[in-house]
Amino acid sequence: MRAALVTALLASGCIKAAAFVCTNDPQCTRAGVQGTCESVGFCSFPDSTCASGRRFGDVSATYTQQCVGDVGSGSDASIDSGVIIPDGLGCPVGYATLTGIAQHVYRRIGTANSWQNQVAACQADGANVYLAVPDDATELQAILTLASTDVWIGVDDLTTENSFVTVLGSAATFLPWAALQPDDSGGGSDCVLALSASATYDDRRCSTSGIAVCECEP
Repeated sequence: MRAALVTALLASGCIKAAAFVCTNDPQCTRAGVQGTCESVGFCSFPDSTCASGRRFGDVSATYTQQCVGDVGSGSDASIDSGVIIPDGLGCPVGYATLTGIAQHVYRRIGTANSWQNQVAACQADGANVYLAVPDDATELQAILTLASTDVWIGVDDLTTENSFVTVLGSAATFLPWAALQPDDSGGGSDCVLALSASATYDDRRCSTSGIAVCECEP
């Protein structure tokens, strides 16, 4: 009876469902339809009306019911790494510029958590906020200086082994790997950690706890 009541309340909009963070495709099943655990940590399902052929589900935070690959829409939008992000949204209080980086602002999350949870924490700040994706060595060093330790980066190969993509849905082009990396140590090392001591990348298990830096496009 209680389960039925909760279901009814969710359907009526009286209760807002919490976002569901996935780590693998088998977790993304809806009404017998197999979905995909996207690199941003939310489930998508087949939808022929989307250019990508997939649409995020109902409990995907700021991505809810959006086509995969689209973060925003409309004429007032800019394109970054192949993903549309609305212009003029502004950034939350607490975000600040970093040395050598003029256009974006950043915030440090000092509480260590899994990669997926850090992705979700950044997304919760707005549609134009994501786990930081360094475009070059200058930006990486600025992020590491802010972090003051190893830090999760918005890059992973969760979908296809050794095919690294960003949380924005585009192929990762800046990949300064540490020596002998990526090595998928122990299997399932699918998320990228930036190493403070060397300003290089290492692939780690996504469940590993690490701090994060969120990036916002004003």
